Formats: sequence, C-alpha cells, structure tokens
Amino acid sequence: MGYSLSKIAEYFKLTNDNPHRSISDCILTTQVFLSLMTKLLGLDPIILTEIKRLSEHGSWDSKFLIDKILNLYPDAETSKTLLTNLSAVESINPKIKPPLHKNLLPALTRDSITSILSKNGVLSESFPEFEFRKQQIEMAFEITDSIKSQKNIIIEAGTGIGKSLAYLIPAFLSAKNK
Repeated sequence: MGYSLSKIAEYFKLTNDNPHRSISDCILTTQVFLSLMTKLLGLDPIILTEIKRLSEHGSWDSKFLIDKILNLYPDAETSKTLLTNLSAVESINPKIKPPLHKNLLPALTRDSITSILSKNGVLSESFPEFEFRKQQIEMAFEITDSIKSQKNIIIEAGTGIGKSLAYLIPAFLSAKNK
C-alpha cells in the first residue's frame, strides 16, 4: 500500500470520480479523514495511550486528536503499557500473538528469516498489506551471514527493497539470544 490519497482511499474502499480536481480531492480527503477517525475511535485506550507516548517524541500533528479521543475515556485504564496488556495488541490484529518469552523466538538462521519474510510467512499472515520482496530476503540472508561471521558488510539497495526489515529482523533475532 502506498501513501498517496488514491492508495489510502483504495484501502478504505472509497472512490474518487474526478481525481486531481480540487473539490473532488477535497471531498475524498474528508472521507479518508473520517475513516481514519473511525479507526482511531475503535482502538483500545491503551493503544491510544501508546500512540500518544510515541507522538511526544516527534512533531506529529495527530497528538491533538489522540488527546481528544482519550478524553472520551475518562475511566479507562491507561496506566498499563502494551507489554502488560497483550490483549490490546491482539485487538488490533488477532493473528498477532506476541511471544511471552525469548525462547519462543526462532534462532537466527536463513530458515527463520524465510519463515518470517516469505510469501506465506509470519508477516504475510499477520499483515495483509505486507509485500513479499525476494530482494529483501536475499538482503536479510546477507545480514544474517554477516552477524554470524561477525564481519562487517556494506549493502547498497534501491528504494522499495525493504531494507528496514531486512536489517531489523536478523538484528532482533541475534539480540534476543544475548
């Protein structure tokens, strides 16, 4: 999924009969905003509290809205964190089952990378928007080999390869064993 107005509208199953026309785009933007607000209003207050906490470290324009929505839940238990309330995480996507112990995570191997990043992997099953990228797996393999051999590596990769996950997943799996 992209982040253009048309892609976000498509995600919410909204249509625009006259794209790139001022009035039509304005109406579509309003519909997208209302759809996003509906999603925010449906989130668990603990999730909203975490979004608010994260937004305090940046210049997110959404801070104001999150505060207003949290004010709608004066009795909500917002002192808990996501780590102490895994049901809040599962409320976003019931397929996500956060591991409760580091031993439940796979070891850093090419097979574990494949099981996470492949077309039928953990990320594809948990997030319908996840896009399989062959180059991402290849890059993650190189990172895995570099970590295991304790040798530095320099990788150049173009836009859209999926560099962030290709770096982070091997790094995370390696770190959890230490």
